Amino acid sequence: MDILDRLFGVITDPARTLQEVSREKPTGWSFAVFSGTSIIALWLTSLTPGEAGPFVPQSRTGFILAGLISSLLFLMVFTGLLNLVARIFKGTGSYWGIFSALAFSHFPRIFLPIGQLVGVALGEAGNVLSGLVSFAISLWVTVLSVIALRESQGFSTGKAILAWVLAFVVLALVIVLPIIFLAGLPVFRNPGLFTP
Repeated sequence: MDILDRLFGVITDPARTLQEVSREKPTGWSFAVFSGTSIIALWLTSLTPGEAGPFVPQSRTGFILAGLISSLLFLMVFTGLLNLVARIFKGTGSYWGIFSALAFSHFPRIFLPIGQLVGVALGEAGNVLSGLVSFAISLWVTVLSVIALRESQGFSTGKAILAWVLAFVVLALVIVLPIIFLAGLPVFRNPGLFTP
């Protein structure tokens, strides 16, 4: 199966295609597909300053590059977390198998510009339709990501969803607990600070 067959297969036959991708582990193509779709999503975000932040007009390239690096790092860390959770559920896949399948599951983001064009062409009504198209694509990618985990690990759909939820809970705890700790540090150092 060549790259075009894989990309077409993600749309037309996702379960079989993502299973094959997780087995073959085409990491080079996986990085390329995820990077390409991330650049498209970041570029579209950069066209809407309210979403991207006020610094984008000065450095759109910097915004896209920083976003791409962050997205890749997040995918790699989250893949590792999913791999650990999958081990608990007796999954049979590997890190690079999950990574490759997840990267290919983001391919539908290639259609994001269609929603943007609809928004520009139809004006105010188009903005609502554009938002719906973006939401539908995000939902599509989420479903494909669950299928990617299921197929790469030999899971049932229920077990794949549970593994996703657990991975997100762990990730939230890893991010939130240090923030709570750092925010509470001044209280621990000087309890009198917050005494009425």
